[in-house]
Amino acid sequence: MVSIADDVSTSVAVRRLKLDDMSRLRHIAEAEISPDGCWAAAVVHSFLPDRNAVTRQVFVVRIDETEIRQVSAEEAKDSSIAWSPDSRRLAFVAARGKTESLTVYDTVSGENHDLVPHMGGLAAPRWAPD
Repeated sequence: MVSIADDVSTSVAVRRLKLDDMSRLRHIAEAEISPDGCWAAAVVHSFLPDRNAVTRQVFVVRIDETEIRQVSAEEAKDSSIAWSPDSRRLAFVAARGKTESLTVYDTVSGENHDLVPHMGGLAAPRWAPD
């Protein structure tokens, strides 16, 4: 049996997991702290019940908890995050349909830049030293 807590207070009521609960569940599949320790990036899996689909979205969070940014599109299937050595940019594989691209998110400008469009097979981007 799988159960879910109704309340996070000290007296937690436990009940059976319902199908409607699936739309609220999130799973962090990948996480990485930036080299300077100021940012965390994560790939978060979510279920979209109205489309019967799972998304994989990239988020970046300031470690001091002052800011959370959704980097990916709503229905993304993104993965493979990697911080640049200077902590300014985050590379990841962005998947839209059958096309993937190596994408770089700039934490200063807040913009994504698609670098290498490809028909699949991109994985695990890594940065070379400056």
